[in-house]
Amino acid sequence: MFPPMSDDRRLWCREDETDFLRKCSTVMTPDEFMVRIGGKYHVFAPKDSTASVSTPQSRNAHIGAYTEKWCREFFSPFAAKYGLYAINGVVCNELGLSASTSADLAFCRKPCIVQRSEDIRLIFEIKMGIVDNYVFDEASGCFTYAGNMESHKGRPSLSRSDSMLKAIGKAINIRTSCENGRRIPIIVVGNTPVPESYRRKVDNLRTSGIVNRFMCVHADENSFPPARATDKKGFVPYWDYAGVESYILSVLETEQYFFSAMTDMSTLGNIIEEAGRERTPEAKGRKFLEIIDE
Repeated sequence: MFPPMSDDRRLWCREDETDFLRKCSTVMTPDEFMVRIGGKYHVFAPKDSTASVSTPQSRNAHIGAYTEKWCREFFSPFAAKYGLYAINGVVCNELGLSASTSADLAFCRKPCIVQRSEDIRLIFEIKMGIVDNYVFDEASGCFTYAGNMESHKGRPSLSRSDSMLKAIGKAINIRTSCENGRRIPIIVVGNTPVPESYRRKVDNLRTSGIVNRFMCVHADENSFPPARATDKKGFVPYWDYAGVESYILSVLETEQYFFSAMTDMSTLGNIIEEAGRERTPEAKGRKFLEIIDE
């Protein structure tokens, strides 16, 4: 749909947003991806506007395709360090990832769309969008910055409850699909903070093993209200490439396993006691998982 972007190893910024908007203007009319208020086209309705307008839905597929490709180019160097391929739209029936519910991005051992679960090393769910507001000058064809996320009525990226719920739902589907679904790390990538009401939830999702982390990869802290990591690092904002790289590589280097059970305390105590008879920490862990899975 759009020409390739360069890999300059920087986080998401206004340059990416204006680049996306310029490309939209070559395939859509302003009315199809902006809102017209007071004779001007805005990406989002300003907060001080009383006009009753809705953000066009027609740009959703375009921003989805753009950000998934952006993430592939951004994360590809991390995959390459481990001899892996960063692939958009990965399909794996074992993991419940069909053509209509594919993985937005995955690190895989083979360079193809259809994958076996054992060849997938990391899955990304991408929930990114336009964060700041812009005004379009029809005469010049230029997009001018018009304010940060607090200045408009839009709810982009992880600030949307429906985006959060879709990401959580896909992660649960993968985790409960098959044995290998328990071993693959899942990271949700956005370019805004999570809603205040989800801060405790994302920590619970991390500690329970359903999602490894919700991450914000935006270079400009001024684009939204102060973003801070949650107490248990279920959500973490990143402001530089090195921080993202360090985390992704640590995930790839650490073997993890998701487990979940609902049982009474007596049974749980017996499981722990039996697993504790093994000699090494690794053997204890494996024995515990074996019993839990029975």
